[in-house]
Amino acid sequence: GTAQLEVRFWDAATGHEADLILRGHEDRVSALAVASRPGTRGVDLKLVSGSHDATVRVWDLNWRDPESIVLRGHLDAVTAVDIDANTFTLASGGVDETIRVWTPDGRLLKVFTGHSDVVTGLAFYAEYVRLADRKDSDDDDDDSDSDDDYGGDDYGG
Repeated sequence: GTAQLEVRFWDAATGHEADLILRGHEDRVSALAVASRPGTRGVDLKLVSGSHDATVRVWDLNWRDPESIVLRGHLDAVTAVDIDANTFTLASGGVDETIRVWTPDGRLLKVFTGHSDVVTGLAFYAEYVRLADRKDSDDDDDDSDSDDDYGGDDYGG
């Protein structure tokens, strides 16, 4: 992400900026995640961006001029995103102290509440989609991160 309203790409081998620029956010981009899986066109490649405009965008990078699906629901800046490479299920967290889990087409599946501060990181893990979040170190003794005793929640299999 950049302090600008767009996502830019660089060629890791040459260090040169690529031609692809993703535009659409109305405020600073603050979180990025990417996932790929085998698909009907070779490899399906998705990028997820979160922004201080309180939205998440899902970009299909298989096209020359990618369009995005806009996910709305956060009440403030989105500061963490992830996407599961197997299912393309998405998760986002932010300043509103929630984690939201979304289908690949943008339908909201679940909202986790109970955080006492900004969600600064989150990740999917295991062979099935299981969501875990990272708390700031000063909150490590607080187990009130979600509706259950936060070992995560399962989505799929």
